[in-house]
Amino acid sequence: MPVSWRYCTSPMVAWGIGGEGSFAPEHAGFPLGEDHGGATYFMMEMHYDNPNLRQGIVDNSGLRIFYTEKLRPNDAGILMLGHGVSPLYIIPPGQHWLSIGQCSGECLSKHLPESGLQVFAGILHAHLLGRNMTLRHIRDKKEQPIIIRDLNYDFNFQETRNFAEELTLLPNDYLITECGLDSTGRDGPSFVSIQ
Repeated sequence: MPVSWRYCTSPMVAWGIGGEGSFAPEHAGFPLGEDHGGATYFMMEMHYDNPNLRQGIVDNSGLRIFYTEKLRPNDAGILMLGHGVSPLYIIPPGQHWLSIGQCSGECLSKHLPESGLQVFAGILHAHLLGRNMTLRHIRDKKEQPIIIRDLNYDFNFQETRNFAEELTLLPNDYLITECGLDSTGRDGPSFVSIQ
């Protein structure tokens, strides 16, 4: 892989197992090309899972990206939230475990414009121990309505959820991601692998 591709870290499309795909609203799109401050190439990264080491499996999946020369009024992007992944993150066996990631106003103010941004969809992602997930929203020390929640998270159903109404995130907001894990079926600790 060319060294420059290691800097390709801004996702434009994300899909998880069980998902049907998603579309941006008609007033938002991802800019493409140098003239619009967008990407000039794409890198596609796929993660495969074959725990039973089955032979002869052929991937016939695909990805379809629609392009238009008509620039949409608003640029879209992906904001990833959660906790950092590290080999030091070890989940003990036989427990219900809560993992929390925080994104403070100090962090958001570095990345959001003063006017904030509009959020139109969300997707939750955890691995096999994940059982529930919640994204909390704090503004001026008051909790706002929960942005997205799944109390029965299923790894095999990771669908993008389009919100009925867009919500505004402001630079000084505070976001808390809660991920409930269940290791009661494990005899030993679970480790995070980084590749």
